[in-house]
Amino acid sequence: MRNEIGERLRAARAQARLTQKQVSETLGINPSSIYTWERGETMPAFDKAIQLAHLYGMTVSELAGDDQTASDRFARLEERLDRIERGK
Repeated sequence: MRNEIGERLRAARAQARLTQKQVSETLGINPSSIYTWERGETMPAFDKAIQLAHLYGMTVSELAGDDQTASDRFARLEERLDRIERGK
């Protein structure tokens, strides 16, 4: 699982057209941290994951591999609300 997240981090950075050095400078961390995250050796702390997601233009869930789109989540929520209302 770590390797999958690492690959997602690498792909998101590449899609954002940023280097590891640029990301590390923006986050104020050592470039080796980006390297170890992308290799799946370590995981970013939650605060850094939030910063990465923002920098890459995505949500933390998307970065972590939650492939549900916002419209999918909204549709599921509507279904749940309908079931609740029918139960009343």
